[in-house]
Amino acid sequence: KNSNFKFRNFYIKRIKRILPALFSSLIFTIPFAYLLLPPKELYLYLSSFQSTLLFYSNIFFQNLDFYNSPSSKFFPLLHMWSLSIEEQFYILYPLFLVLLFKINKKIVSTSLWVIFFLSLLFAQWSGNLNHTFPFIDEDLLFYSKSFMSTFMMPFGRIWELALGAICAITMNSNSYSVKINLLKKNKVLFLNIISLIGLFLICFSFFYLSKNFPYPSFYSLIPTIGTALLILFCNKNTIVQKILSLKFLVFIGLISYSAYLFHYPIFSFIKYTNININNNTYLYLIPIILFISFLNWKFI
Repeated sequence: KNSNFKFRNFYIKRIKRILPALFSSLIFTIPFAYLLLPPKELYLYLSSFQSTLLFYSNIFFQNLDFYNSPSSKFFPLLHMWSLSIEEQFYILYPLFLVLLFKINKKIVSTSLWVIFFLSLLFAQWSGNLNHTFPFIDEDLLFYSKSFMSTFMMPFGRIWELALGAICAITMNSNSYSVKINLLKKNKVLFLNIISLIGLFLICFSFFYLSKNFPYPSFYSLIPTIGTALLILFCNKNTIVQKILSLKFLVFIGLISYSAYLFHYPIFSFIKYTNININNNTYLYLIPIILFISFLNWKFI
């Protein structure tokens, strides 16, 4: 809007935020992989290492169908698929957004909504599409997904990122502030109710959605809309904001990226040892992972 956006500044900020912690976690895995992994797994580990560095590990693992494999929990870098989708978004979205602004500023929001709906419908129904006329199956299944919209592929997940982009644009619009302020005395009550609904949707998803539900699909709207409601309506006067501002939760939030990077390799490598693993083993590992994550966040 201010015509002062520079791609260089944006990407440097992303690089500083993401890459140092990523590199440290990858380096952390190398000696354990060398010592613990059998030759075949070591080769796959090195291939996934390369795909992580080049941000295509989601495609790499999807081609191997690793996520649905019983052996997936043994693969130390499997979790990096989601970081690859995030990086693909960071690389492409600014280019797309600037292009829209160059064409016409007024179409930015509309374009994002169109992408949101197309991607969501693709996640739900892409398996019903054909290359030949009439291009859609006569027996239209309520849920049918193609390879291109599976869990690790970006095409069926773009709508989730698009909703975040829509939230950002909405919050920076004049009409958003005006509409919120029009509530006057009822403003705090309204914000409390909506933000509590958002928190409820996230908690509901955590406890009641499982691997038995198709994902991504319409079911994905439950936690995603819940998160959007928090972003839009959870301000400093709400109960939810006071809860999420507790120092312990803020601290977990600060180290969460590092915890994401380190937890899966540690859980995977422990399975290759001769240690008798049970649920208590994981409970003992969690404080260690949080401590390593803290050090990585603080010093790297």
